[in-house]
Amino acid sequence: MLRLRGLYEKYREVILYVFFGGVTSLTNMAVYLLLKRQIGLPTGLANACGLTASILVAYVTNRKWVFMSHTRGLQALREFLWFIACRLGTAVLDQAIVVTGVEHMPPLLFGEKGWEIAVKLFAMVLVILLNYVFSKLMIFKKEK
Repeated sequence: MLRLRGLYEKYREVILYVFFGGVTSLTNMAVYLLLKRQIGLPTGLANACGLTASILVAYVTNRKWVFMSHTRGLQALREFLWFIACRLGTAVLDQAIVVTGVEHMPPLLFGEKGWEIAVKLFAMVLVILLNYVFSKLMIFKKEK
């Protein structure tokens, strides 16, 4: 049990980032699929709404539980603005991949609906990795 606790303490940040990244990804996918398949919004608009919802979930979970930021005042505002700027950058990448893959490429595997989910998952994994790097190195960096 002590060994497990030691491993958790050593890798806490990564474990929590992966867990809350899953929560954020589920939020993104659920909003996207609801708006695209149930309501009939165009791919780009449904994806933008899913991204917006997931960015809000990600900010709260990353700040509070993953990187345990305690900044206040102007420092907290700086952190929030960096977070939004970086997430908007990766959102543009996500949007380009999803719209191109779903709207402009024929389904290469899994049928049309399966291809749509595969493209969305591919974009999400790439974005999660980039967001971790940005969060760790630029946004929630520990001051020395």
